Amino acid sequence: MLARPRSTARARNGGRAAFVRIGFNGQRDTFYVLTVVNAARFAIGPVQAGSVDLSIVGKLPILLRRGAAVSYCKDLFRRLRGSLVWVALQFVLTLVLILIALAWTRLPDKHLWQVALALLTPLLLAISALELEAGTMRAFADDDGRRVKLVWGAMTLLAWVALFWACWAVLDWCDARIPEWAGYLSSRASAGEQVQHWLKVAEWVLRWIVVPGKIIAYSTASAQWGWRLPFRKIIRLLLNWRWWSAVVLASVVSVVLPGHFFAGFLQDPIARQVWEVAATYVLAVGCWVSLLAWAAVLLGRDATESGVEVSPSIESGAEAGEDV
Repeated sequence: MLARPRSTARARNGGRAAFVRIGFNGQRDTFYVLTVVNAARFAIGPVQAGSVDLSIVGKLPILLRRGAAVSYCKDLFRRLRGSLVWVALQFVLTLVLILIALAWTRLPDKHLWQVALALLTPLLLAISALELEAGTMRAFADDDGRRVKLVWGAMTLLAWVALFWACWAVLDWCDARIPEWAGYLSSRASAGEQVQHWLKVAEWVLRWIVVPGKIIAYSTASAQWGWRLPFRKIIRLLLNWRWWSAVVLASVVSVVLPGHFFAGFLQDPIARQVWEVAATYVLAVGCWVSLLAWAAVLLGRDATESGVEVSPSIESGAEAGEDV
């Protein structure tokens, strides 16, 4: 049996009823074709697009790469539309939490209640942020019946946040020593400035692309399934070029674009800084929400998109014209 087929067509082949299922397997212009003859014999194998004899089966609605891309985008917008409340909460509550955190830094500590409030506020902020992110990730994802409770999903995010800050601290340590390393390498070679430039580029890629891309993938799965992580799904996500293309685009839009966009036509430094902060916040939250939804799309795709699974048993109803 072909799991989750993309299309079905019926035709006549040598006087026998033939059922052909076409499924896109994620490779370039490659499809898997399953043919069942008289509910007893079948053949399965990869064929290149254009090599299928369409005169045998008529016009088959073959899912091409363009159609696959459209289905991905439709799935993304469907998840965003279905979670508009959580999307709005991301923009509003994130700003509220940032403002509360800034106000917390101004709290005096002359009285006992002020000290208690100063100690309690970070805990409440952390719990609120974890619940917000876990709820958003779960809202975008598909419920397969194996979900953990929201509280446990949010608690698992704490470990990924700690890992992220540990990686960030290591990258800060490396960034502070890039001039020293570049000077040492320049003493060995004649391209000192180029070495420092490429070291900074490598550090930027690790900071804004590699580390966030991996941690977002694991944290999205962890918010839904806790520590019972589907490592095969996560590995397929991390090996998917669609995921890393989205991470690169989000990093460029949210980190690089705001500083360069307003530098050209705003001469007032204060106005430029205000617009840069506002644009950075809107673009960063928008890219964050889009990446969470995109991760849910890629994690929600069935494993059969990267291949076709066939059961040796064929439904007896196929001979009568029923779908296999």
